[in-house]
This record gives sequence, structure tokens and C-alpha cells, in this order.
Amino acid sequence: MIADDPHYKEYDIKVEHYIVSTGMLAVIKGTAIMDYVDGVWGNELIEDEINGRKVIAELGYTIDNTSKTRAIFEINKGVPKHPEIDVNSKVPAHKRRVPFENMIYIADGPSDIPAFSLVNKNGGSTFAIYPKGDARAFRQVEQLRMDGRIHTYAEADYREGTTAQLWICSKIMDIAERIRQNEKKSITES
Repeated sequence: MIADDPHYKEYDIKVEHYIVSTGMLAVIKGTAIMDYVDGVWGNELIEDEINGRKVIAELGYTIDNTSKTRAIFEINKGVPKHPEIDVNSKVPAHKRRVPFENMIYIADGPSDIPAFSLVNKNGGSTFAIYPKGDARAFRQVEQLRMDGRIHTYAEADYREGTTAQLWICSKIMDIAERIRQNEKKSITES
């Protein structure tokens, strides 16, 4: 969609995918989608060897609602592509690699509320998902929408023609077109 369109290719506009999850990092990294992912944050375990067998010795890294917001700031400042950048460094908004307004945060639960708030507050787009037929999860995401924490929600089904697929693709196109227009304007004015 974006990658093949010459209008966006001309300005080097690309879609990047990051996963910030309370799931296990090793499991996520073992999935078929990793070829399409630019960075992953997840829970890590540290192994030790006892009597010749590997065993889980301790938690290495955990993701919670606070560390999810840290991951978003890392994406915002460009840490995944430039690890020499410290996430706590002061970086002016106009020099940040991925501006918040170019982000779409997609998630499903209470541990995402601070991340939803951060992205919303800074002009990004937020989208909650829920499992098909799960009335409790549906009420939860509807409450998030009513509280102004997300823009919208849909079933966790990304197949072509579904609400999730259509909304996400529409947002991507809106963001890409805004970036393209801003870049065009910047070149024209200079």
C-alpha cells in the first residue's frame, strides 16, 4: 500500500511495526511475523544450568503499563534504529524519529491505558481490540472509548474488509498523506 506507492516512496515514507507486549519475548520472536517487525518489547526470563539442564532462574525484564510508555518514547526518539540514543535524553519534538502524531497504538487491555493516553495526548491514533464474542472484553473497550482513552475499537480480526483492517489502513493512508503534504510544503517553501 504505502511501500509501493511512488507518491510516498519519493519522500521515503514507510510503515514500521513495533510490538510492546506483556507476553514472553521469546515466544513473540518465534512467530512468523518477525520478518515484518522493527522492534519488540516483552517479558524475558534468565536461564541457568543446574545438573546439565537449563532452568528458569529469574525474571530478566518485565513489561507493565509503565514500561510500555517507556517503549513508546524509545520508538518516538528512534532508539530501536539508533541504540546509542538514551531514551531519557532531551530530544526536541521536531527531531524525534517517529512523531507521536504518526503513531497508531493498537492494544487490548487495562495495561495499555497509560500508553493509549500518551499517544492520544500527543496527537496519535489509538485503537482497541477485543476477541470475537467476548462480552466482557467488549464492555471493557467500549468503556475505554467512552472515557476518551481510545478513538475506536473492533474485533481482533484483521482480514481484508473487516472493521479493524479498514480503520487501520485508512489511518495509515491519512498519516502518509499528511507527511507527504508537509514534506512537499517544506520543499516548496525552502
